[in-house]
Amino acid sequence: MFVTPSLAENLSNAIMESLSCGTPVVGFDIGGNADMITHKYNGYLATQGDSLDLASGIEWVLNLDSSAYTTLSLHARQSAIENFSSKKVAMQYIQAYKKIYKSQMGGGHRQYLIILYTRSFSSSLNNHHNNRPHDYLHYINNQILGSHQCVA
Repeated sequence: MFVTPSLAENLSNAIMESLSCGTPVVGFDIGGNADMITHKYNGYLATQGDSLDLASGIEWVLNLDSSAYTTLSLHARQSAIENFSSKKVAMQYIQAYKKIYKSQMGGGHRQYLIILYTRSFSSSLNNHHNNRPHDYLHYINNQILGSHQCVA
């Protein structure tokens, strides 16, 4: 079990890493914690600032029988993979870029979408394009713009 007693948190890498290892997480229902911890599914979300509830969450996990703990652990790993894998996050960025681009269409003006290319973003696409930046840019362009010409 991983316990995070933080009273201020956005999207904790420590929580994400714990879940990805199949480690259930106990923490307060603050910031991005609720985006990662589903109460009694992959961990325990305690009421914000309520230390007694946090202690109850720790006790709850410690008192689970072996089968229930194994299920909680499997759910922890599954939720990390389904929601926060690098490929999933990369595809969410592409969807966001599509939405931005489409919202700017019209008015007869030529539209450009500038995407910050980073090594981590490219590796998130699971090496589908031979690790060449130009190939990644064409892939992203085709995903967002369809058959429009890519300026790279």
